[in-house]
Amino acid sequence: MKKSLNDELKTEKRNIEFWVRQWDLRESLIELERHKLDEESTMVKSKKEDALNKIRQLEKELETREELETRQKLELEIEELKWELEVMKKQLEDERDEAVRNVTMEMQQELDDLESLNATLIVKERRSNDELQDARKELIQGLRGTLSSTVIGIKRMGEIDEKPFLKTCKRRFPHEKAKVEASALCSLWQENLKNPEWHPFKIINYDYGKVEEIVDEEDEKLQNLKQEL
Repeated sequence: MKKSLNDELKTEKRNIEFWVRQWDLRESLIELERHKLDEESTMVKSKKEDALNKIRQLEKELETREELETRQKLELEIEELKWELEVMKKQLEDERDEAVRNVTMEMQQELDDLESLNATLIVKERRSNDELQDARKELIQGLRGTLSSTVIGIKRMGEIDEKPFLKTCKRRFPHEKAKVEASALCSLWQENLKNPEWHPFKIINYDYGKVEEIVDEEDEKLQNLKQEL
């Protein structure tokens, strides 16, 4: 009886030890699988980030390629129009027909517009992120030269000196009204300088290929300022 009980206990002990080993083995397998899943998750995240970077790069390359194709197409149209224009000019020398002259003028205008657009695209490509500041610096330098007769003073970038306005207005208005008029004019031109939509410039194309952007002295606002002062 005692021996039978001992045998049962030994058997039960072996069973328990077996299940403990099985449990430890299962935990090891689970931990191994968890580690494997973590590695796969990290790999998937890395591949996803690589894919997103490639997509961004492709989008950037596509945008650059589209701009280049647009400019190349524009240049090709310009060359074709130049050739057609030369042909029309030769015909005009013989025919002197009014209708032909009108067509030639229209083609010349179209060519000028396209060349101006092409020049604008080239200038745009060359501009950096501080384009607006560069344009304002050029405008102020242009105002100094173009409007020298108005003696406009510029104290620093984007800030106009009110004294020249006041001096001019005192010659035209009573003392108190001169102050009001000078302040109004100064404020108006302060806002003009800050307005990014005001672009008093024009593109100059030189025969040797150089493109330059200069102050347009025929700009309506600049002309009005000359008349007011």
